[in-house]
Amino acid sequence: MGVEAELEDGEEIIFGEGYAPHKKVEPFALAVSNRAVYFAEKKRFAVRDSWQLRRFSHSQVRSVSMVRTRPYVWWLLSAVLIVVGLATSVWMIAGRGDPGATQAGYPFGVLAVGLVLPFVVRGRTVLKLETVGRTLQWRSPLTVDSGPRKKASAMQRSFVEACQKVGLVTNAFNS
Repeated sequence: MGVEAELEDGEEIIFGEGYAPHKKVEPFALAVSNRAVYFAEKKRFAVRDSWQLRRFSHSQVRSVSMVRTRPYVWWLLSAVLIVVGLATSVWMIAGRGDPGATQAGYPFGVLAVGLVLPFVVRGRTVLKLETVGRTLQWRSPLTVDSGPRKKASAMQRSFVEACQKVGLVTNAFNS
């Protein structure tokens, strides 16, 4: 990823980890030191190496929290995809009079995505860092595989525990 925390004299990293499951997903990094919290953010006008670790001293941090995302919008999208996929599949199969015509698999794909989507968004969490000036958030990317999802959740949980260890205000759900 190419981001490194620039430490001050006498500052030591308590927790530091990066997240990049594969090259198509934007990378992310977090770090906690005895004096500051580092949170990755994208530079606004950068062509190459567009990521940087933003430093927030402990006095600037109001709270660190980890909350579950509300999946209701995803459930609604899933229901729409199931209805559209099922309707277009039935229309495609019943509406074609030519028995030798090739049929597209897109309606079945839309139906399959609608069926899988609720399981993909289940248990997704958001890491929130509230500072004096603004609130930063990191949602782990949507993945079908449970490995990257568990790694992202463990990284978020370890970050919150490290913040708690250095005396910052933390709010994490128990699960």
